[in-house]
Amino acid sequence: RTILMCGLPNVGKSSFMNKITRGNVDVQPYAFTTKSLFVGHCDYKYLRWQVIDTPGILDHSLEERNTIEMQAIIALAHLTCSVLYFCDISEHCGYSIEQQCSLFRSIKPLFANKQLIIVVNKVDQQPWETLDPEKKEMIEALAKDVNCSLMTMSNVSEHGVSEVKATACEKLLASRVDARVSGKKIEGVMNRLQVFHPAPRDNVEREAHIPDSVKEAIAEGRIGSADHKPKRSRTGYAPTVEDVDGGEDEVMNGEYRKTARDLMWENGGPGVWAPDYREQYDLKDEEWRFDAIPEIIDGKNISDYVDPDIEKKLAELEMEEEQLMKELEAQRMGEEPESDLDSEEEAAVEAIRDRKKIINKMSQVKKS
Repeated sequence: RTILMCGLPNVGKSSFMNKITRGNVDVQPYAFTTKSLFVGHCDYKYLRWQVIDTPGILDHSLEERNTIEMQAIIALAHLTCSVLYFCDISEHCGYSIEQQCSLFRSIKPLFANKQLIIVVNKVDQQPWETLDPEKKEMIEALAKDVNCSLMTMSNVSEHGVSEVKATACEKLLASRVDARVSGKKIEGVMNRLQVFHPAPRDNVEREAHIPDSVKEAIAEGRIGSADHKPKRSRTGYAPTVEDVDGGEDEVMNGEYRKTARDLMWENGGPGVWAPDYREQYDLKDEEWRFDAIPEIIDGKNISDYVDPDIEKKLAELEMEEEQLMKELEAQRMGEEPESDLDSEEEAAVEAIRDRKKIINKMSQVKKS
């Protein structure tokens, strides 16, 4: 799904791309600001579309076109897309309408089998209604010649920007559907499709029948209101025109069971009211669920079960644990808790250990 823009330089292609996509194409008041293809993306009908901005094309022969112009020519020749040909009727781009129409005729073969729209741009500077009749007829003749759409637009006032985008997308979607329907794949599907139009069997009019049991249930309010839709509380949601401040009348009728959410909004909202979870306690006797948890039982409370020497014992355990950790760390370093060596011997042992570490590291480096 591609939309491709083409035309002479400075006719408003890059500005249109910046309007409908997140692309940030450079826009300057001189020719060939866009020197390569720029691709942006937009969404239409939950589909992702790519929009391609091409460099400006000058009206001369194919042999005289440079590599910048040839990028636009190649894109037009090889891409299946919806083409927007921009025409600046204010002539502020530096090219007259006659020159723009001449370019259209020279690249007309590239528009074959493509959905084409002629976009009359910069109508904020030169309104389409007040344009010279001869120039207007010249542009309209182009649209009639190739049987394409003609739309007016302005990037400054954003007149017609959304309409041009929507029309280009719709034309390309319609052409893709037509191509699939006219293909050979549809024949295998059409043979399996059958359309039936039911016809009346007689002239008797049969009205809707509501059983008496249903009418009684509606009258008693057991299955909702007369429109067969149970009325439920909407409290807590954004109010609408259907909501009525009727107090109890707004509360649910029938046999609908209130949820914890309904009760929460009725009792002040979140942070003010919370459900009593003791209802969910699974006890031997359900009557015990809401009993207060006793602080004293059999003449004792929790302080009677606390060891008075608990802090002293905890300190001794922590000291013992610290000593064990030190001994374990010394064993990991290859040292004994108590050494009988003097300072010179300990220094020699330390040097030997360092040498061993260096040798082990060198062997690991060689292996790797």
